[in-house]
Formats: sequence, structure tokens, C-alpha cells
Amino acid sequence: MSTCLLFGAGTDMLPAIGLAYETKETAIMFRPPRNIHKNFLVDGPLLVFTYLHFGVIQVRRGTAPCVCSPAATPTGARSWSAGCQAQAVDCA
Repeated sequence: MSTCLLFGAGTDMLPAIGLAYETKETAIMFRPPRNIHKNFLVDGPLLVFTYLHFGVIQVRRGTAPCVCSPAATPTGARSWSAGCQAQAVDCA
């Protein structure tokens, strides 16, 4: 519980400090609103970048502990001998 609290507070502090010291935008209320038919917040290049770049990184980082685990054999099957049983990672 305390680890989750510390992690949440720690990851929220730096962005909050950054927002606190950000300079104000002048005349933001005088700008016209964006055209919702022309200017999309999420467009094709953003989706491609997000899924093909960050998606690949997350998949590699998520499967690395399973693949690099000492309990994984070269064929991908698990070795459940007495020595490896304590080190096995459940990747299912």
C-alpha cells in the first residue's frame, strides 16, 4: 500500500512542479476554437507512432522477463526442476 502511494506521489510531483512554473499563455481566450472537422486531436500519424513505436517497446519490455528468465529453456518450455522452481516467472 505504501509503495503504491509513494510511486503515485513520486510520479505526480515532477509534472506538477513543471506546471506550476510554466509561463502563462497570453490571449488564449481570444483565439478562435479549432475546426472539429479539419483539426483532429488524434490523427493517423499519431496513432501509427503510438502503436508502432511505443507499442513495440512495451511488448519487448513486457516479455523480456519471461524470455530472459533462468527458468526458460532455449526452446521456450519451462524447466520445473527443483533448482529452477524458485526462480520461475509465471508469464501466462
